[in-house]
Amino acid sequence: MRWFSLLLVLLTVGCGSSEKGPELVPYSGIVSLDGQPLPDAVITFHPQEAGKNGAFGQTNESGEFTLTSGKKPGIIPGSYKVTISRIVAKDGASVSPEEGMDIEQLMMSGQASESIPEKYSSPQQTQLTADITESPDTPPSFELTSS
Repeated sequence: MRWFSLLLVLLTVGCGSSEKGPELVPYSGIVSLDGQPLPDAVITFHPQEAGKNGAFGQTNESGEFTLTSGKKPGIIPGSYKVTISRIVAKDGASVSPEEGMDIEQLMMSGQASESIPEKYSSPQQTQLTADITESPDTPPSFELTSS
């Protein structure tokens, strides 16, 4: 009987409510570095308000990105700090977690490094911000400089 009670509790905890969660708004934009599209960069939106989730995206060859929050497209409206990161191998090729590489291990061993200045890639140093409204008018553009 104890096992049945435990199983019942576990099944109850595992069942989520039918609520959809916070409303997400679609959000896409462009990232450039020194006037050129920045491919293969990870852009992360860090919430300024406690209790909110962030969002992230990856730029394509044209520097375009679309944000996702968890596995759902979009972002919760609010104020965010923005970081942009691009990890490259010694040969200059982009390194991506989707390729099954342990990026942290590659960086610690000196086989990969951050190619974006810390003023954009560090959550502590970034001055990039975004205020997301429920109906964003224009796609954001993040124009970075390497100096």
